Amino acid sequence: MNQSKILQFAKKWTQATRAHRRNKMVKSQIASKGHTVVYTTDEKRFVVPISFLSSNTFTELFCMAEEVFGLLVDGRITLPCDAEFLQYVISCLKRRASKEVEKELLKFISTSRCSQSSISKMSYQHQILC
Repeated sequence: MNQSKILQFAKKWTQATRAHRRNKMVKSQIASKGHTVVYTTDEKRFVVPISFLSSNTFTELFCMAEEVFGLLVDGRITLPCDAEFLQYVISCLKRRASKEVEKELLKFISTSRCSQSSISKMSYQHQILC
């Protein structure tokens, strides 16, 4: 995905969430500057640095979320994975995982449901360590 498409995609999500945030969120629920809030299918809340959103992994998760849920679910961004998988993705991004690891994550995301059982299987089969 090219840079302009990523920026356009992020702008679309930002505009959609702003409209719902005005009326539905209290101050304690709003992320600090430079961060955004996303939820998983098991309704866990994650505050993610905006810099992570430009990663290919998050871009793919956002595309899948739009296909599965539409732009928003109850006024919030919900990613089509469980908390354990998203924690694994965030951990990889924090540690600046290699392109090989990111490539495997993308391959995995596109072929599975991103659940804890499937992430355990992926780690075992591919021996991916972030």
